[in-house]
Amino acid sequence: MNSTLQAKQANLAKFVGYGAFNDKIRDSLIKGGMNSTDSVGWATSFSTTYQPNSDVDSLVGGIKGITGGTTSGVADPDKSVAYVACHDNYTLHDRIRFLTSREENILKAAKLAESVVFTSQGTSFMLSGDEFLRHKAGTGTISNGNSYNASYDVNTLDYSLKITNASMFATVQKLVALKQKVSGLHLDATGIKGLTVTVSSGSNMLTYEVKDSSANKTYKIVHAAGVGTLPTADFAGYSLYLDTLDSGVALSAATTISPFQTIIASK
Repeated sequence: MNSTLQAKQANLAKFVGYGAFNDKIRDSLIKGGMNSTDSVGWATSFSTTYQPNSDVDSLVGGIKGITGGTTSGVADPDKSVAYVACHDNYTLHDRIRFLTSREENILKAAKLAESVVFTSQGTSFMLSGDEFLRHKAGTGTISNGNSYNASYDVNTLDYSLKITNASMFATVQKLVALKQKVSGLHLDATGIKGLTVTVSSGSNMLTYEVKDSSANKTYKIVHAAGVGTLPTADFAGYSLYLDTLDSGVALSAATTISPFQTIIASK
């Protein structure tokens, strides 16, 4: 078939009735797919040499449901699937583990990545088991990044991790509930024209608001990368919905934001 007629991302704007996995938001967050396993993304920025501005355009585009960067992508959330891990590839836990061996760091980065996915426009997708930091090492120590033909030992879901990583599971529960109920997370191609994502001067903090028309609420969402000096955030008058670091943060007009933190609050 002629390549211009194929159902692929490059032809996404031409057809009605199908969408695509938004690999741009995945790669901006964790450098998945064909990237080398030591590549650093916005949500896995443990390296002090990482430059957040290198990924922020694709990240903002993904949050808006644009498949591709904000200047050249297909601006239709109905055609965008936001995700960070899927199918036979590395789990989110295993991908992050290439950059840090500390489980507390993996937890922070995983929560941040999934927080962006579930507060993005379009369809939010999560690999089964990522809600409790599943891995694909089986009884061994080497993770499998192409497990289509691997054993049950590798591909099985170890539900004991739901207890071990209860904090991750609780965070995902709140994110899924938010995505389901907030109409402002389900905008169409016209609606996203009114969605503003504010990028900090260091490209390491993103701020935006979405409306919940059924409850007459506004949710403010702040995501912070792991590098650079972070500005404060104005949460005056807001009530906390989610703090991915469970830091006991006090919301104010000058709320301190920490690296790898997502704060969601409503008023």
